[in-house]
Amino acid sequence: MKIGKARDEAKEKPARPLRARVRFLANRHWLLGFLLAMAGVVVSRLAAPLFPMQLHKGVAVAGQLVAILGLFVIAYGINKRMRKPELSETLPEAKT
Repeated sequence: MKIGKARDEAKEKPARPLRARVRFLANRHWLLGFLLAMAGVVVSRLAAPLFPMQLHKGVAVAGQLVAILGLFVIAYGINKRMRKPELSETLPEAKT
């Protein structure tokens, strides 16, 4: 029975430590992108309503642009990592 065997193997496998689960934050692109995105959301959603109506929309749009910039930084980091020659040899070929 494959299902029972897989279940037993899953039980034997030790839980990954927290450090391994958040290892992606060690990558500088992930960290910078995450911080930019969160800062943009905070500015857009929390800080913008505190400004007078004349500045409210401008601050909200600026926060949204910073959040989008953070997502682009993460995408750039992933793209850069995927283009490394030592990684491309270990990746499986795409089947079309």
